[in-house]
Amino acid sequence: MRAHLNSQSILLSDLLERMHLPHARTPLFCYVPTASAEQIYRLLAQQGILIRLFEHIPAIRIGLPPNQAAAHRLEAALHDMTARI
Repeated sequence: MRAHLNSQSILLSDLLERMHLPHARTPLFCYVPTASAEQIYRLLAQQGILIRLFEHIPAIRIGLPPNQAAAHRLEAALHDMTARI
């Protein structure tokens, strides 16, 4: 189980790297400090992807997608988002 979580975390980290989003990775989520946090949060929410927005610091937390379909949705949403930001 731990190895699976770690591999999924690496995949999420790689996706965020491709999107040029700075982040820190844990086995369960990626923490993304960015001035665009609120905008990213809203754009992903519009597509039904819920992430954690930190209110007192400009950052978001993205949890591991639960399955491959969700991972593809997140990737597509992030690609779409980069055109808007």
